[in-house]
Amino acid sequence: MKNISIMHEVYKMSKKNNFVFFFMSILPIIIGIYFLFMGTKEIIIADKSSEWPSVEGKIISSVLGKNISTYRRHPRGAPEILFSYEYEVYKHIFRGNRVIYGYINNFFTSDAYRQSKIYPKAKVIKVYYNPNNYTQSVLEPGIHFPYSWNKILMSLILFLPLYFIIKYEFLYKNL
Repeated sequence: MKNISIMHEVYKMSKKNNFVFFFMSILPIIIGIYFLFMGTKEIIIADKSSEWPSVEGKIISSVLGKNISTYRRHPRGAPEILFSYEYEVYKHIFRGNRVIYGYINNFFTSDAYRQSKIYPKAKVIKVYYNPNNYTQSVLEPGIHFPYSWNKILMSLILFLPLYFIIKYEFLYKNL
């Protein structure tokens, strides 16, 4: 009877370990693959954007605000620029809000301030648009580090559990 109880406990532990294993290793790897795919796709588009044609556009709105979140009832947040621009291609008007390919809002506080100074409301700007998809546009074409690479860097962080699984399974289990 005692053996059955012990086996039942081992079975419950193995089920619990499978659940923990899934959330601690498999799930981050799946999310990492997604970020790797999306990041690679975004870098390819960013690279191609340097060859896109350009048209004249105009900043419609440009507001420097704060990204407010609450943590333990104390507001905090980093400045971000919220803006949009219009441009015309073949007598059709399109709107965009992307400065660079990568993180759309601002990754660093200094960039929010820089962009608010460079792109004020009503400023005439040069807009680069995708000739195969006119709704895709950018103000600063090309690949920009770290913005264009942020999803790939995130995927590498999420792949860390895979490193430890491989290390444990192949290096330490064979000893």
